[in-house]
Amino acid sequence: LDMSYSQLNTLDSGYGLGWNLQLSQYDPATQILSLSTGETFRVDGTSSTGQLTMTEKKLDTFHFYKLDQESYRVVHKSGLVEILRLHSSGNKKMAWAVKIIAPSGHSIALKHTAFNSSTYRLDSITDDLGQTLLEIARSSTSVELNLHPYAGTGGTPLARFLMTLAGSDKRVSRITLPTDNNASWRFGYGLENGNQLCVKHVETPTGSSEDVYYEDEGHTFPSSAARLPIPRVTRHVIDPGLKLAKLDVRYTYKDGQQRSRNFLGAGLPIAWEDNGL
Repeated sequence: LDMSYSQLNTLDSGYGLGWNLQLSQYDPATQILSLSTGETFRVDGTSSTGQLTMTEKKLDTFHFYKLDQESYRVVHKSGLVEILRLHSSGNKKMAWAVKIIAPSGHSIALKHTAFNSSTYRLDSITDDLGQTLLEIARSSTSVELNLHPYAGTGGTPLARFLMTLAGSDKRVSRITLPTDNNASWRFGYGLENGNQLCVKHVETPTGSSEDVYYEDEGHTFPSSAARLPIPRVTRHVIDPGLKLAKLDVRYTYKDGQQRSRNFLGAGLPIAWEDNGL
């Protein structure tokens, strides 16, 4: 189970601004499937075997099926199977992973709870013996992740991670680890390119620190998009501490002819579409 941050994610989905768990989900309104592997596809057809197909899927690494009006199944080439079930929040419906079955036959069940009347967040995970493996609690100031929440001394969590939230946008300012000295990661942010929030400073549990700079125009969109550029890292300075030498890495993005070419289609005469992919 991975949790990650992306500055492209401008939502608080229950884990703090820009943070999310890498869980498979399907939006029937847009027909966009987002997998736990990080891949995203749009369903645009159905095969003769009932498989939901995607033109953009070039590698046959998984199959996607609609089981009934409420459920879907993702079958990975590895043998892993995920069951997704629709959850309603207001007028929006989203199918979230509710069961994950390993090739060995063992499974875990995932329970989701409504968050902010607009989405769902993961609430708990239990194994096929009914034992709780993870519980997540959200408050206005923190996100608490409890691993094996009843397996510790006196029925306490075996390990607890605490994400401290700051500001009205609920950005994550600190992640406290389950250590005796409350070791933590600390994050500093800044606004770039039209109020886009970016991580600019990180302090680690070991005493090192990192500074990130965004000093050029950013990743530009095709002119048809009429959108501000996305900030991109131009310099990354790592200070390991202990009076060791700093590592200073610089990044440039233009090609030999000083043209901007990127994953957004910059410089191409295309009709850019914000379709969720």
